[in-house]
Amino acid sequence: MRTLRFCFDYISNNAYLAWLRLPELRERHDLAIEPVPVLFAGLLEANGQLGPAEIRPKAKWMAKNNLRKAALLGVRLRPPAFHPFRPLLPLRVSSLDLANADREALITGLFRATWSDQLHVSEPEVVSRIADEV
Repeated sequence: MRTLRFCFDYISNNAYLAWLRLPELRERHDLAIEPVPVLFAGLLEANGQLGPAEIRPKAKWMAKNNLRKAALLGVRLRPPAFHPFRPLLPLRVSSLDLANADREALITGLFRATWSDQLHVSEPEVVSRIADEV
């Protein structure tokens, strides 16, 4: 079985939409999924780049395009009320030593909380509540 290493940050709606497609890819291609939390802002800074949300025309286009992609996938996409936000807490929690199924459920819950339920996943109480549900 091959492994697909999926690098993600909760701040990215593209990562959320891609995450939702992974179960289908796993089945179709007999893959193991290895989720890897990364700090997108750190990658941008290390390469001297601005984030898409920091470039107004790009942010406007991406907002429309992501809503279009979500509609095609049948996914409710509601951008977080707090954006950009500090994703360190949910990224760290996602790095805990958990069984694969529990880790995937946690990541799904955190992504859904951010991009569908508009919860502030930088707040410990929100992350704790989601983790308790896993």
